[in-house]
Amino acid sequence: MRTVISALMAVAALAAPYAPGAAWGKPARGGNEQAARARLAATTARPSLQASYLSPSGAFRLHYDTTGTRKVPLANIDGDRVPDWIELAAHVADSVLQAYGRMGYDTAVGDGGKQYDIYFLNLGTGSNPVYGLTYPGPDGYLEVDNDYSEGVYAGAWNGQLIFDSRGARGLRVTLAHELFHAVQFLYTAGPTDQWWMEMTATSMEEVMYDDINDYYQYLKPYWYHGTMYGQPAGGLDSYASGAVTPYSGAVFPICLRERFTDTAVRAIRGTFERERKVGSTDVAVIIGALQDTLGAKIQDLLADFWVWSYYTGSRARPEFFKEGANYSPAPLDSPYTDVSIPNLSTRHAVRDTVSTSHLGTYLLRIPPDGSRGGFTVKLTGLGTSQHDWAWRMAITMPNEVIALLQPSPFSPLQGDTATITLGPSHWEHASDIVLLGANGATAGTSIQFSYKVEYQPSTAIAAGATTPERAELGRNVPNPFNPSTTIPVLLDWGQPVTLVVYDMMGRPVRTLVRGDYLGPGEHRFTWDGRDEHGKPATSGVYFARLVTPAADLVRRMVLVR
Repeated sequence: MRTVISALMAVAALAAPYAPGAAWGKPARGGNEQAARARLAATTARPSLQASYLSPSGAFRLHYDTTGTRKVPLANIDGDRVPDWIELAAHVADSVLQAYGRMGYDTAVGDGGKQYDIYFLNLGTGSNPVYGLTYPGPDGYLEVDNDYSEGVYAGAWNGQLIFDSRGARGLRVTLAHELFHAVQFLYTAGPTDQWWMEMTATSMEEVMYDDINDYYQYLKPYWYHGTMYGQPAGGLDSYASGAVTPYSGAVFPICLRERFTDTAVRAIRGTFERERKVGSTDVAVIIGALQDTLGAKIQDLLADFWVWSYYTGSRARPEFFKEGANYSPAPLDSPYTDVSIPNLSTRHAVRDTVSTSHLGTYLLRIPPDGSRGGFTVKLTGLGTSQHDWAWRMAITMPNEVIALLQPSPFSPLQGDTATITLGPSHWEHASDIVLLGANGATAGTSIQFSYKVEYQPSTAIAAGATTPERAELGRNVPNPFNPSTTIPVLLDWGQPVTLVVYDMMGRPVRTLVRGDYLGPGEHRFTWDGRDEHGKPATSGVYFARLVTPAADLVRRMVLVR
């Protein structure tokens, strides 16, 4: 969305001097990024406006016009000579900055300790409209639109309103976004981290104003090219000219926050702290900070994120993004292209080698074709980054989604090679199956893995060509739950069983049964929401892992205190 991030400062030094007017612009709907850049690059001086107002906290000086094309809305209900629009903006700016302070960020923005300037200009007109601009440096400041009244701040498609950020709604999300950039510039000066600065700033709009949802527009291909969901293989840090990948990429930090809650807040803040500490904005620095705080490899974070992202739009499920039904459904390997292996049972075996950019993900559908039996898929990482792959398989069943082998603390599907066997209980009843491969390399443009998907008819399974599934981990009830939940286990034949509850970091929380031999049939286990020492577990996402000689299955559970 709406930023002006320095593009002219030296890559090698965070403390490099800022060029006057050096800025990046992000267009509103219908704008042109390249035209916006040209306009902003020509800016050499701050605006001169008719009046100013000091925010209640004293942190901001707001500059505005009361006449002419840049005038702000002049309504003044309290009769104090200051437009209510300016008083609202001052209140929003104060509250947003204070919220960032509560998150642990450095918030000493301003000109050498003085007030931080916000200028109200008419930014929503012309061929390159923008929401707002952030100028970096020790004398940094903001420019925002004067009233957010123009049609570019809302958009409908086929009669459906996708977003509406006119008026005070646009003002709020712009200040949430731009003031996060002002905070970011206290840590980093880019420009190689611009993708991450935009992703996190856009996600902060959702954190501050969950009901506005301006970011929905960046997930739709109607007004922009290069959305995150249009090119999963392009890589997390992709940012082509004119594309909106970083803005649509807000869904990645949103996913982290929904999965890891407070730990994600620390992890995102830690990326900027790491950049300031080491004096580098390289992709590897950002990814390293995320991995260290979250305790997970980036390929696992990406693989799980794309499972979540696949179940958006018409495929949305409540166990994934809470607003996923409003997102454009994630495509597969390329825009508007359905990469899949239909009619597997008649083709018998399909193999190929595919590639992504670094931090990219390849999605492949294997739609069930009504045949009996199942299939085996073998995956092999190739080249110098062969160790950096993580794979997932998501199976859409009639009443649930089963994300196999997730997350990687439970999964053998990471590294050089992996094999998955899917038996009749899933193949014959699923409505959709998608295979995902995500790589954690932080550099490179053609990182490959090969796959071979081979159909196994029911006769081959009966003859022992593959190991049929003889254990199932059912859906826990209730879910979400408080204080306890029941986990069903179904065995086709007697065998030893281990059932353990893990937290999001893959750490064991409670062992419900360890190695006990259980007979065939259904068995039910209750977790009371406590750890091994009897202490109540905190709210969050947990995983029940069932291990038998025939299966290694994981079920996601949500504890709400």
